[in-house]
Amino acid sequence: MPQPETSLPSLRGLGFTDGGAGMASQVKGLLRAAGASVELVQAPLKAPWKWLWPGMIPAREFIFADPALVRPEPPPQLVVSSGRQSIMASLVLKRRLGPKVFTVHTQDPRIDPRRFDLVACPAHDGLVGPNVVGTFGAIHHITRELLDEHAARGPIGGLERLGRPFVLVLLGGPTRNYPYTLEALVSFQQRLESVAKSTGCALAILPSRRTPPDWVASCTARFAGEHLVWNGQGENPYLSGLALASHFIVTCDSVNMISEAAATGRPVFVEMLPEARSSKRFHRFYKSFQTAGITRPFAGELGEWVYTPPNATLQIAEEIRRRMG
Repeated sequence: MPQPETSLPSLRGLGFTDGGAGMASQVKGLLRAAGASVELVQAPLKAPWKWLWPGMIPAREFIFADPALVRPEPPPQLVVSSGRQSIMASLVLKRRLGPKVFTVHTQDPRIDPRRFDLVACPAHDGLVGPNVVGTFGAIHHITRELLDEHAARGPIGGLERLGRPFVLVLLGGPTRNYPYTLEALVSFQQRLESVAKSTGCALAILPSRRTPPDWVASCTARFAGEHLVWNGQGENPYLSGLALASHFIVTCDSVNMISEAAATGRPVFVEMLPEARSSKRFHRFYKSFQTAGITRPFAGELGEWVYTPPNATLQIAEEIRRRMG
């Protein structure tokens, strides 16, 4: 289902994030889909407030390192926040503007969701409430139009030198559940080599800012000659890779990257890294995408299948417009 295109946004929008790429993708995508202008802001808290749980922090301007960031002019009509450090900015604007602003948070805020007008939370998180809408996968900014635009532009950022079909390999980073050990990397690399040899495809390996340096160094030493391991320099080939890759292999720690790869409608494999601790929330997500025929665990082989790309972003955008009237 395509997202609505708006040449002139009908709403004044403002997004607050902690600065992570996944959070920025969620906020930017939702503002655009809702027909709002897009402005992303980071409004960090100062000590001691930045160390406290949001439920213990007063919704007052003095908690911010730069209070001017939460006094935007003209004031927004739609505020979208993502990430723990962004919560208070949304609450402060709601306190000041009241019904003149509609506030949306895109994750489980870990406080009473009724403090926002809407909480768009992945269904696998299990959060419920009268103003909570569960989404199938993560909200993001990847649309069919954006993919077509980058496909027409052609490969960039080193992808152009591969000269043949390629598999996009997306690496996340350590979490409490997935520690990213070197032992796990050795197994992963062996299966990546097996795919490259059996299919003749190139590998385009894109680390994220969270990927451990030893993982990047090891992948560079092992694959950079015949394949591509992006070194973080120059133009990021991420969107080009999403638009042009034949298959995707994504580490399991990132619901956002898996959801964005699934926006392409092409096969998505999930690298199930060894767990330090099990998460029912993550496993509910993996099971839901596998059951829907979107993803498969990566076992060292490629396959072909088709599915309808999920569109959590449009789902929530339509809900915002309905509730705003």
